[in-house]
Amino acid sequence: MDFENAVLLAEASNFFGKYFNFKNGRVIGSGGFGSAIIFEESLPSGTRKVVVKVARTDRDNLSIQDEDRLLQSLRGAEHIIQLLYSGPAKFFRRSLVVEYVEHGQWEDVFERAYKADRRIPNRMLWGIFLCLTRAIIAMAWPPNRKLGDPQWREIIPGKEPGRLAHLDFSLGNILVGTWRKDDPEHRFSPITKLIDFGVAKVIPPRGSLGARTGIADNIGGASRLVSWLAGRHPAFQDRDDHLSDDLADLLFRCTDTDVEERPDLEELLQACEHAVKNHTAWDYAHLPHSQYEHDHEIDRFIQTFILDAPLA
Repeated sequence: MDFENAVLLAEASNFFGKYFNFKNGRVIGSGGFGSAIIFEESLPSGTRKVVVKVARTDRDNLSIQDEDRLLQSLRGAEHIIQLLYSGPAKFFRRSLVVEYVEHGQWEDVFERAYKADRRIPNRMLWGIFLCLTRAIIAMAWPPNRKLGDPQWREIIPGKEPGRLAHLDFSLGNILVGTWRKDDPEHRFSPITKLIDFGVAKVIPPRGSLGARTGIADNIGGASRLVSWLAGRHPAFQDRDDHLSDDLADLLFRCTDTDVEERPDLEELLQACEHAVKNHTAWDYAHLPHSQYEHDHEIDRFIQTFILDAPLA
């Protein structure tokens, strides 16, 4: 840990320990807009892990202030990181407190699988794509729910969307959450949550897209992540990704450099829902390594590369 983060950790531990019953702080990451510290929070019902994002510079202060505002509007969305506490006024650094997502970044899962010469199965990729599609819906139609309200599984409402664009889709900004085997949408892929809204903003309308400009931008960003998880990341160009034709074609269209030619959100949602709920291993029997698309092999992949992996 560098000196700056050591000082920040000491300051945050002192403040949040005194006013929020947080303890056992540990810096788990530093980025362009602050540092992340994991704490244990003492509650009447027990303890839970939380993550505090703390500014290091004046620029960080502005970014976290903007992110706090956006996360308040996105509160309640199932596939967006959830804000627990807005930045405390008594702490001289701007900060916010979000939920702890237990299985870390998809980037780490991909790297563990790659080192073991394994690919993320198509059926898991469809599940990740569906989660990210629902996160896009949340950004277009923020739920604005209160803390403690039931979470909203994002569906497309019949009203004009906003133009919020995330603008920072990266494998480090999608987290692996709970594996709910009794939930058809997450049976073969743990829930994926989008984080880090430090540079997100409402973008101006573009051509025929109009109000759907933000959606089209987010579709491109999310689709690039799924492509990278399939093995198409620039750092792993020597790898054959063994994608099914339908998923490969959809990803190609979603990342079209002509933003106005990308599929609309309704088509993307329908395609992902259909694949997640209806595809079986037999839909991939013609592909290399199709044995890894079977239920028990996907369960083994999740157990090995996600559940049994070391946690932050």
